[in-house]
Amino acid sequence: MGRRRGFTLAELLVVIGIIAVLVSILLPVLTRAREAARRVRCMSNMRQLTAAWHQYAAEHDGELVACDAADQQAGLPLPNQAQTIPALRRYAPADAVFHCPNDRRDGYRSYSINDFLGGNWPGIPHVARLRNVTNSARTFLFIEQTPPIEKQGQTGGFAVEAYPSDVWDAYPAPLHDRGTCLSFVVYWFSRNWRMSARA
Repeated sequence: MGRRRGFTLAELLVVIGIIAVLVSILLPVLTRAREAARRVRCMSNMRQLTAAWHQYAAEHDGELVACDAADQQAGLPLPNQAQTIPALRRYAPADAVFHCPNDRRDGYRSYSINDFLGGNWPGIPHVARLRNVTNSARTFLFIEQTPPIEKQGQTGGFAVEAYPSDVWDAYPAPLHDRGTCLSFVVYWFSRNWRMSARA
């Protein structure tokens, strides 16, 4: 019977080198795929919140969810604020829907409502009813917002100065590869009330 030959040290090092090269090639791809999955989950959250927002408006004769500094219910998450938007809990009961998977802060809400839609931030226009939104495809509704800072703690929503100003009173959260997710008001009427949202 012949003698069995094992791996030489050189062959073993070549195999380890090939495995290391494959891992270094696949690791960035897997990281990007994981981030894409989290972004899709975040966009799904926003779609559910946008649908809940429309359902609230439908049941309240077109009146929008309050977005004011008095109760902070639709604005930036603050330490003493619920991690959900109370007015939307009936339509989106799961707490996870209000939290981006990339947001590392526990107990905080990741999404804020555009203060133009039912807010009262001074110096910018507001609407209180859905029928007053004239360009729903270009009006953002929900946006990811950065952690609380003193100025942002004064408003219930995500405040942006009116066009053509380039001033933002709040800042989006760069939670997705230095980017952020947002949804738009987009809706239409047909025989039955229908809603759609892009995130």
